[in-house]
Amino acid sequence: MTEIAVILNELTAVAAGVEKARNDAATACTVTEEEIRRTTAADWNASTEALSEVLEAVGRVESHLATVTVCINDAATCVDTGRTLPSLLDILANIIPAIDRLSAARDNIVAAIGQIDRAKTRVMRAKGGRPEHITTALDAVRTTLVSLGQRGGTVKQRVAAHINRLRNIGNPNANRQR
Repeated sequence: MTEIAVILNELTAVAAGVEKARNDAATACTVTEEEIRRTTAADWNASTEALSEVLEAVGRVESHLATVTVCINDAATCVDTGRTLPSLLDILANIIPAIDRLSAARDNIVAAIGQIDRAKTRVMRAKGGRPEHITTALDAVRTTLVSLGQRGGTVKQRVAAHINRLRNIGNPNANRQR
């Protein structure tokens, strides 16, 4: 398997992980909405307010994940298109932006983790109800996001190493002993 094929497979795996995180976030939304209905019915206004803030934070997580999806797809397009180009310079020009897209994906993953942590703090402010269900759902999202961040970092390193190898191919002095 070529290095490009390996990178594309890893990007596909990251995209699948993003989809899992999106599903986990949707579950967190559902659980939070159910708890909001319970606390509203019980007239626990402070809990309802705190849980509404949790719902907003999870909405921001979903927005960050949508951006991660776009970034991963863009990176995959850069890498995939790069393998069919005729010249080394064209290949490099096409693949190098994948690094920026993977960095943007990582930034959004980190921001999403921050939103999950803030949401968990807000859950703890909710009095009454059953916040453990929400905390469990948020933990699932966070675990997936941490794994995504690690895998995305690995892919970014692999892309950077591939770019460096391509640069060395194009530089006749790269392998010369001094």
